[in-house]
Amino acid sequence: DVERSRGLGDVYKRQRCFPCGIKSTEYPCRNPKEHPEEYVADTRCCEEIGCFFEDDDIDAVIIATRHGTHAKIASTSLLHGKDTFVEKPLAINTTQLKTVIDAYNKTNARLMVGFNRRFSPFSIKAKNFIRGGNEPITINMRINAGYIPREHWVHDSFEGAGRVIGEVCHFVDLALYFTDSRPISVYASSISNENYAIDDNIAAVVNFENTSIANIFYVSNGDKAFSRERIELFGNRGVCVIDNFRKLICTRGGVKKTDKKRFSIDRGHENEFKIFFESIKNGKDIPVSFDDYVLTTLVTFKINESIRKGKLVNVSLDELNMREQI
Repeated sequence: DVERSRGLGDVYKRQRCFPCGIKSTEYPCRNPKEHPEEYVADTRCCEEIGCFFEDDDIDAVIIATRHGTHAKIASTSLLHGKDTFVEKPLAINTTQLKTVIDAYNKTNARLMVGFNRRFSPFSIKAKNFIRGGNEPITINMRINAGYIPREHWVHDSFEGAGRVIGEVCHFVDLALYFTDSRPISVYASSISNENYAIDDNIAAVVNFENTSIANIFYVSNGDKAFSRERIELFGNRGVCVIDNFRKLICTRGGVKKTDKKRFSIDRGHENEFKIFFESIKNGKDIPVSFDDYVLTTLVTFKINESIRKGKLVNVSLDELNMREQI
């Protein structure tokens, strides 16, 4: 369901590439008209997904189905020794997450989850500017996500699992990337209104082991015409602002530096796929720890739990029987 996948589908459409036809690991998603040698002229489709996993000629699998199937397909792919890219979310509940953990621990195959924003050049520059030693940082993220009708598949309990699990996960992962620390607790609340799902408009505070704080303000009751995302980082007597992944402003000591993307938004999709394919080609590890993927997913579950219970909830890998490695 590539065309319906927000994000990965947009990349395929924008780059005019067709995932069934890619045979090159040199560089993902180049124009097939300009690079026909990199595409298989005779592509195949299977009624049963298992045929791909049994094919020894297939080294890597990219999963861009609806959310509820990610964990099962990713686990199956890993257990067949396939390097696996799965769009976010990795799982929609703890049972699914434990299935992925079990599969990952039984294979040497690579796993990458589609948390692309950490690979944006703006994110990388902001982190390099704001971090210094082990000093904690403060993060404020505002996401003006826009309204999605209640009947949309994103809100379905299985197909989409809601906007916290399906979308806020991006910003939890980004907070882990910026802080280089383990989340230990979450407090969240939401708007209560018949026009919105319980996770349509939320404010969540994530506390980290190194005492960093991330505030995630995700709303759907605003105007889509307004800027979608604004990320603010404070630390080491400096400030960085990522404005909708079009512009980066960093300041320290009264000296301001600005970096702009003049004609496009760069949320890291291109770098993400480049790293995935280069990791496979060069036999390198994915540069994101598996623990980060698990913790990001677990935090989204805890955000929903905090909203339901109206209180702070702790975050720990212990409940998943994982040894904490961060």
